[in-house]
Amino acid sequence: MLSIDDIRSAANKIPPLAGQDIGGVGTLFSGNHCLEHALKYVDDLVTVSDEEIAGAMRLAWSRLKLVVEPGGASSLAAEIAKKIKFPTGSKVACIFSGVNVNLCKLSDIFK
Repeated sequence: MLSIDDIRSAANKIPPLAGQDIGGVGTLFSGNHCLEHALKYVDDLVTVSDEEIAGAMRLAWSRLKLVVEPGGASSLAAEIAKKIKFPTGSKVACIFSGVNVNLCKLSDIFK
């Protein structure tokens, strides 16, 4: 179980502009309600770069024909970058959630 200090420590490791180019996933604090759920249900945290998220968005489009928003693509980015270690043979699911796709930025992301 993570403590509030663990959450704050992880948040302090996020670069100041993280998520600014790719989407709103770089927020340092989402509110007390979200924090309560994170403390109860989250076992670990990882960070992914804007470039890793953009790569996951491109992969989702090219292979799955899905336009995925940055926050939703972050789980796929973490898996592609092997930021989370799973036992051999594990079945892994990435949930693509959210609806905040900035269509004006898609052409830059898909370059």
